[in-house]
Amino acid sequence: MSLKKRVFSAAVFFIVFLLGLVNQWTFLLVFSLFMLVQLHEFLGFARLRGYQPLPSALYLLGLLIFVELFFIAQNAMSYNFLLLVIAGVFLAFIVELFRASPTPMENLAFLLLGLFYIAVPFSFLNFLVFEGKLGYVFDIKLILVFFVLIWATDIGAYFAGKFFGKHSLFKRISPNKTIEGFVGGALSNLIVALLIAYFFEFFSFKDALAFWLIIIICGTIGDLIESMFKRQVGIKDSGKIMPGHGGLLDRFDSTLVAVPFIILYLYW
Repeated sequence: MSLKKRVFSAAVFFIVFLLGLVNQWTFLLVFSLFMLVQLHEFLGFARLRGYQPLPSALYLLGLLIFVELFFIAQNAMSYNFLLLVIAGVFLAFIVELFRASPTPMENLAFLLLGLFYIAVPFSFLNFLVFEGKLGYVFDIKLILVFFVLIWATDIGAYFAGKFFGKHSLFKRISPNKTIEGFVGGALSNLIVALLIAYFFEFFSFKDALAFWLIIIICGTIGDLIESMFKRQVGIKDSGKIMPGHGGLLDRFDSTLVAVPFIILYLYW
């Protein structure tokens, strides 16, 4: 894969990402599509293992979760509406009952895992753009800080691992990840977080340290979890939507584990 193609696909992703932050409706459209693509890639894992989860159920329930949390996060809908998701899950159980599939338990397990591994945590991004302390109005400052720190960690880890990496971080799951890369990512994240806190009043030094700690720990775990899944099904990338970079699940694996703890910090 040529460097030009890698740069081009990254640039396209970044443009679409920014379009998703123009206003609350483009956010709803773009980020719900991001989530649906990740669910589609995750279904590919199931098919490689010979399982047949219901794709329509996973897409519809995932979209329902995202849309409901979109309105709940801006204080425009009650949490009671999440009961619709529970009803939808049990409806999927009933449908599975009549499918006569040879792997009903695995099918439903993949459905539930897809919802709780991808749809629920990714939908928590709604609480970053409608953060209560900022008045439940659409505001992109915190989500930009979050992703800038995610990317700073990835960039620092890549270059530190490339030039200094010698000691494996978790060889059984991801042989290419090194302790030196982890340290490089942690340092680059910390530097960027402190700079943001220094120049912008909305982001305190306490916030900087909390975001830094959560992202380097939970983000790394998220990366390793996806690597574990891919290793089990025998693939290198979750998809091919970003030539040279893999799938969207590869791009958001750190986010899926980090963002729930970021929200827990902000709302506790």
